[in-house]
Amino acid sequence: MPVAGLRLECLRCFEWGEVDFGGAPTILSGMNGSGKTTLLEALYLLARGRSFRTGYPQQLTRHGCKAFGIEAVIPVSQGFRSVRLIYDQKINITIDRQTATTREVSEILPLTLLEAGITEIVLGGPEQRRKLLDWLMFHVEQEGWSHWKQYRRALRQWQWALRTGMDGTIWIERMMERIPQIEVARKRLIEACMPFWQRAFEALFPGIDWSLDYRTGIPSGMTLEEAFQNWNPERAERPYAPGPHRADIEIGIDGVPARQILSRGQAKLLATGLMWGGAHLLARHLGAAPLLLIDDFSSELDGLAQIRLLNLLAHEPVQVVVTTVQPPRKEDTPNAYRLFHVEHGCIRTRASW
Repeated sequence: MPVAGLRLECLRCFEWGEVDFGGAPTILSGMNGSGKTTLLEALYLLARGRSFRTGYPQQLTRHGCKAFGIEAVIPVSQGFRSVRLIYDQKINITIDRQTATTREVSEILPLTLLEAGITEIVLGGPEQRRKLLDWLMFHVEQEGWSHWKQYRRALRQWQWALRTGMDGTIWIERMMERIPQIEVARKRLIEACMPFWQRAFEALFPGIDWSLDYRTGIPSGMTLEEAFQNWNPERAERPYAPGPHRADIEIGIDGVPARQILSRGQAKLLATGLMWGGAHLLARHLGAAPLLLIDDFSSELDGLAQIRLLNLLAHEPVQVVVTTVQPPRKEDTPNAYRLFHVEHGCIRTRASW
């Protein structure tokens, strides 16, 4: 279910503002400090009940106001649904004027945000790529997610036993009980996502061979029990315990690990494609159009990369909202996009590029 419109009042630099998305991919352009990122923040606030820029909601209230409000209109088969957030000393969220939880909102407004650190999915350590799997598992593989949470609890208990000199055998056994279900869920997720990732890669890196392989975090040919028996925390070359918490997604470009050869701009392109593919899987599973927010879309991307990414992001059912200082040229932008210019807390539709 795409977002048709957004209204906000007394939020940061906005006294009042309204954006008619019409469910279409949208570009928000404007100078630094104009308020375009605040529009992404408003959508994020609605979906998550918190800001991605501050942990203090009182800081979001416009100077001279005592409260702020946000409303999104979401079309459904029999009309529209209204999601509202009011902050007046505390946050109150409603769906169609009925008090709602952030969990309930996330079911009709699934959302993810891509910021400057998105490149870490490609260039960073395995933890960043595991977060991608966690995001997908939370929404798509609920049983696998439950086993993953129980595994992590057992892992923490085992680590505590190790530090205190106690016998941690029972915790290893509990971890081993969960591993098969975790691995099945992760591999099923990757298999389901591969067609979308393949589509994204071919659009963003045409003519280049790529690969994506899942590494379990357990040495090849060993069970977890054998891996723990062979693991020595005193050996510097293997300081971390084996297991799914050490898993990784290895992405190769022409047979070379992507993190070794891609520039930051290329890494941003690839990471965005991975998130786009994941969002398409969510759309198929949830039956709702995920909202993909991309702040400072054009940074680190050359003109050709921007054109390729804009074309990829225009595809339904994923709805994308991006911000940029300088809007792309009209001739480089698919007709599906709507363009708005933001200036000093005022929003206007760009009649022409």
